[in-house]
Amino acid sequence: MGGFEPVPGGSTAKINQDRGVAIYPFTDLENCGMFGVYDGHGRAGEKVSEFVLQHLPAVLAAQGEALWSDVGGTLKYAYVQVDSDLANEMDASAGANGSPARVWHNLRGLAMARSIGDHAAATVGVISEPEITEYDIVEDDFAIIIATDGVWELLSSQQVADILPRREERGRAGDDRGRR
Repeated sequence: MGGFEPVPGGSTAKINQDRGVAIYPFTDLENCGMFGVYDGHGRAGEKVSEFVLQHLPAVLAAQGEALWSDVGGTLKYAYVQVDSDLANEMDASAGANGSPARVWHNLRGLAMARSIGDHAAATVGVISEPEITEYDIVEDDFAIIIATDGVWELLSSQQVADILPRREERGRAGDDRGRR
């Protein structure tokens, strides 16, 4: 999809570099899903996010039982593996003279600690290994919101939460589904 990039005096058309994945059930297990968004940046941003989208599910699925016995460790392994595979496929490093890619706005650049594909940035400490936090899903949980800065630049957390149906509306929506 096309998007807009801010430039002095307005904006210019730009390819949307973000990609998302929703696989449910994942690995044919009814209690497992894979959901994610990948926020591309730089001259090959859309190629990097597309590569992750196309390769990460297979790398994860290939881990078999390790995915269930060590979810966090398996995710870390898979992201690092996909980053390594990407390095063998294309040079997704960045700016002029091999410097890390940065997205600039009003003399401020994008700072990041994690990135897949920007191997020049790895020389200054940027890593592909994700930070993992695990949560137990409880009965009152009904939505997971996964978004890139493209959403958060335009909407606050409260505005996004307000889009979701209220508890009483969720029950009615389920009743209506069978009649449509």
